[in-house]
Amino acid sequence: MTSIRQATENQEGFLIFNLGELYDDLLNAFLAHGSDKMGEGVTALSQFTSWLNLSNNFERIKPKSARLFPFDIAKPLAEKIVNSLPFTFPKGAFISDEERLGFPNIYWRCVRSDAASDVWGLHTDRWFWEIGEASVAKEWHRVKIWLPLQQPKNESGLWILPGSHNKHYNYDVVKGTDGKLRPRLADEIKHLQLVPAHVNVGQAIVFNDNLLHSGVSVSSLRLSVEFTIALNPLSAGRQNRMLSEPT
Repeated sequence: MTSIRQATENQEGFLIFNLGELYDDLLNAFLAHGSDKMGEGVTALSQFTSWLNLSNNFERIKPKSARLFPFDIAKPLAEKIVNSLPFTFPKGAFISDEERLGFPNIYWRCVRSDAASDVWGLHTDRWFWEIGEASVAKEWHRVKIWLPLQQPKNESGLWILPGSHNKHYNYDVVKGTDGKLRPRLADEIKHLQLVPAHVNVGQAIVFNDNLLHSGVSVSSLRLSVEFTIALNPLSAGRQNRMLSEPT
């Protein structure tokens, strides 16, 4: 079995894999959280899509804080994820708590069709850690996992620049309307170098946190889930606590 570090430190900086039954666990977690947001039971993604199209509902779930799975969903889901992913992990691997909530941060994203304002530009996740908008000690190694719950067939909601994790790029920092800082690629790169990450529904991509990537708006509503896994063998005790209980 491939280690998760090997999967993200190869020549391309990423690996696409099948989720198997874990997709159903992630989907059910989203439907449970969607039910809470809607105030009614949700049993299908189509119900959430219909609700989202109603006036002002997108604004209700736009902040990241509204899209983070709460403790009662995130805690058991995190344990399933770490035990079900088809990789070997160093002892103590855990899903990060970059928002300082006291439990694993697993969150979903909603991108409307042909809505460029719903996505951010080219960036690496590492930059968020560098500017202090994500909280995990610098010596910890991080990898990102992204997966679509819903997206149009033959389209990808994520574009990547293979091999970019081994290069250095300059970035600037922009302050959003929510007050948060966001890093953005400052170097000019030909967009033709970007390629769609061919991740189908039922699959996921794990990638190096120094890999350049960008979400994109596709021809219909895209729903995805993502989270960061931190790998730090030297702090296994603290990591295990973060997986199992709030602080």
